[in-house]
Amino acid sequence: MDDPVVRPFLRRVTERRIRYVEECYRALGLSPEEAGHGALMAYAAYVGTVRLFRDVPDRVPRGEDYLAYRRRFIEALVAGYDADGARAR
Repeated sequence: MDDPVVRPFLRRVTERRIRYVEECYRALGLSPEEAGHGALMAYAAYVGTVRLFRDVPDRVPRGEDYLAYRRRFIEALVAGYDADGARAR
């Protein structure tokens, strides 16, 4: 965002979101470094997905396909846990 009025607000919101995800990863037992990297990757994936909905909506799965996509997305970002938050076997 290049708007000088909006930029500081957007930065604060983004930092809070990343910090929250980082805290979640720490609660799962990841080291500070792993949690920090994981939070950045998860947030980047989230922002990228939002962008895909806008830029190429026909490529984003819908309905049951979206639920399967979302499940795989979560499992990829939270190694060792399934999409329901249970430890993967």
